[in-house]
Amino acid sequence: MKQKNLKQLSEKEFLERLEKSRKQSKDGKGKDADIAIKEIRKKYSL
Repeated sequence: MKQKNLKQLSEKEFLERLEKSRKQSKDGKGKDADIAIKEIRKKYSL
């Protein structure tokens, strides 16, 4: 499996992503972690 190069986030970028995530969660766009994990395991046969 090819790994994607990940860049280190600055504090500002991290806080911006966290704010976006919180807003999406508040808007009901979030997903229960247990359901998300189950879907990933099924998708990748884990």
